[in-house]
Amino acid sequence: MKQLLLSSFFVILRSFCGLMDLHSQSVINTGEVFHETLKFSDPGNSVTALKIPSDSCMLLYRYRGNNWLMDTKDSIAQVEAIVQELQKNNFFKKLIVVCYSYNRDKFLNYSNKPDFQSGATYRVRNYFLNDRNPPRLLRSGKLVLLNRKGKVMSYSNFVAGFNYVHKEQTTRMIAKLLTEKNGKQVPLINATIVVESDKLPNKAVFTRTNKFGDFELTLPENIDEGTMKITSLDKSVESVIIANVQGVEQKRLSGKDGSFEYKLIEADFARLSDADLEEDLSLAFNTFMGSGDKEFRRSEFINYDLGMYKLEDSSKVILDKIANILTDHPSVALEVISHTDAQGDDKSNMELSEKRSLSVVSYMILIGVHKDRLSYTGKGETEIRNRCANGVECSPREHRYNRRTEFRFYKK
Repeated sequence: MKQLLLSSFFVILRSFCGLMDLHSQSVINTGEVFHETLKFSDPGNSVTALKIPSDSCMLLYRYRGNNWLMDTKDSIAQVEAIVQELQKNNFFKKLIVVCYSYNRDKFLNYSNKPDFQSGATYRVRNYFLNDRNPPRLLRSGKLVLLNRKGKVMSYSNFVAGFNYVHKEQTTRMIAKLLTEKNGKQVPLINATIVVESDKLPNKAVFTRTNKFGDFELTLPENIDEGTMKITSLDKSVESVIIANVQGVEQKRLSGKDGSFEYKLIEADFARLSDADLEEDLSLAFNTFMGSGDKEFRRSEFINYDLGMYKLEDSSKVILDKIANILTDHPSVALEVISHTDAQGDDKSNMELSEKRSLSVVSYMILIGVHKDRLSYTGKGETEIRNRCANGVECSPREHRYNRRTEFRFYKK
């Protein structure tokens, strides 16, 4: 009878502490994307930084929360079963299981750490978490499943409540083909592009370029190798430039009779996609502060109506983030540099860029940044980043790439 009462007491205690732990959790959403670096320590007290996105899918498993209660062997067995189920899909091959435990009280050690073994196609990493207020991602559920892009595929506050049904995900290859004529880059129009890979349902997909040389293909999200074959209608074309959709060169190919071939690797699918590959601003800034570099530059698209310099509300989100960074780092000053595309005349674009930089600085002062830490300039169309100079017909995306505001942080 005493044993039964004691067992019931621990069940109630575990449930109560579980609710306490849930109370401290942050809500995340399926489909939300994370860009951050998670810091853990191992039993030897060495610090490990785990970067998200990663080159592998990831299952985050909170083995021991800050309520000091650990999971049982049954819980670990359930997680192992979940991992085995995920392994049935090729999408989750090379899965990393991150088993992390709150351990500021040094309760866990080599002898009583989670008995969770790696498998042939997945790896288990056991880490300690010494911070009772870790990043939101580590306070958001008992199990969190992330894909390689840092996207939340599924999560649950309880091991038994975790459920994931895989739906084939797709990604877009969206890029541009250019060639050179008379020393200038011009679009390769109506060229045929074929991508071949064993990971494609029909082994190959194809499309054609438009008048700007742009093309788009829908591919499985897990594709990481293949061959791109390009055929030009103009058989005299001897070289082709593969560029991203903004017109920035990624690869230059030589061919014969208008035919070209290129072996694609995993990095190519990332570079030639519509995904935002730039590191989170806060993470990039923290890297800068920890380095010996004197300055750090970051370009952002600040939205304005055509020919106008009044800030749109949508652009104030990034400016608020930059203001917070400056508030947290009083030793850093900021120069705001605005650029335009080459549409319109040079003088008007120079004046417009100066007014846009002033608008940004005025807003930063309004929300609390001291004016002595801010400066501004306008560059107009003097620093075009692609082929779209005066008189060149370009796509809207190519022009947009040149319309940006550059933030130059520098240590005083």
